[in-house]
Amino acid sequence: MNYIICGLSCGKNVTKSTGGISCARCLKWFHISCVNVSVEQLNFLQKSKGKFLFECEECTSCNSEVSELREEVRKSNDSIHFKLDALLSKIGNYDAQLKELKDDITNCNQLIKYVDDTNYNKIKELEDKNEILQRRFNRPDIIINGLPRKDIKLCDIVLKIFNFLDVNVSFHDLNVCTYINNRKSVLVKFNSLLKRDAVMHSYFKKGKLMETDILKNNGEKRIYLNDHLTEKGGKLNRLCRDLRKDDTIAKFRILNSDLPRVKIHFKDATEKIFEYEECFKHFNFGKRQQEIQQSSAMEDSPVDNEISTTP
Repeated sequence: MNYIICGLSCGKNVTKSTGGISCARCLKWFHISCVNVSVEQLNFLQKSKGKFLFECEECTSCNSEVSELREEVRKSNDSIHFKLDALLSKIGNYDAQLKELKDDITNCNQLIKYVDDTNYNKIKELEDKNEILQRRFNRPDIIINGLPRKDIKLCDIVLKIFNFLDVNVSFHDLNVCTYINNRKSVLVKFNSLLKRDAVMHSYFKKGKLMETDILKNNGEKRIYLNDHLTEKGGKLNRLCRDLRKDDTIAKFRILNSDLPRVKIHFKDATEKIFEYEECFKHFNFGKRQQEIQQSSAMEDSPVDNEISTTP
C-alpha cells in the first residue's frame, strides 16, 4: 500500500483511520482535521457524487486571483466596448457630415454647370447677334483682290472693272473705295445693294477676270471679287483653305448668310453643308480653331477662286 503524505506541513501519512480528503484541483491529499473538514462534511461530499467538491486553501486563493483577473478583464472589455461605441457614434456623425458635404458639392457642381450653360447660351446668342449685325453691315461690300499695290487711280480702276462686267456704276454709287490689309485688298462699299448684286452676278457669270482685261498690260494675274466676310466667315474660310491645301477636301464655297456656313465638296464626289462650329468639330480642328482665333485681324481676301456667295 502506497502512503500519501498530507499536503500541509504536518508531514504525516493520510490513512483510512486518520481520514483524508483530496483537493479537486491540485489532487493533493489532506487530513480532514488539518483542513478543518468534519466527518459530516466529508460524508456529504462523498454522497454528492461529484456535485460538490473540495478545494484546498491554496487553490481557493488561486481561484480568487483568477476571479479578480476575470473581473478586471470584464471591466476592461466594458471600457473598450464603451469607447468603441463612442468611436462608432463619432464615425457615424462624420459619415453623415461627409454625405451632407457630398450633397453640397453635387449641388454646387450642378449650379456651376447651370451657370456655365446659361452664360454660354447668352454669349452664343450675343455672338450670333453680333455676327448678324456685322454681316448685314458688310452686305453692300465687295472685296477685290489682285489689283496692283502701286499708286493708281483706284476708283477709276474699280469703275473700269464694273464697266467691263457690263454694270453701270458711277462714283455716286460708291460709299467707300479704299485699300485694306496693307494694300493687299480693296474694299468697295456700295450705296445700292442692287448695283452691288448686279456686279457680283455678272462677275460669276463671266467666270474669269484677268488683270489684262482692266489695265491693258501683259500681266497674267487674276482679279477676284468676293463678299466681305464677317469674322466667323473669315475663320471658316481659312479653315477650309487649310483643308484644301492638305488635300483633305476637293473644294468649298462659303455660304455668306446671316450665320456663316460652308458647302464642302469631298474627294469622293460627295458634298455637305456645315455650320461654323460643326465644321471645326467634324474635322477635329480644335487646335487650329484656337490658332485662328489668336491670329491677327481677319483677312478680307478669300482664296484664289470664287468661293463666296450671297444668297
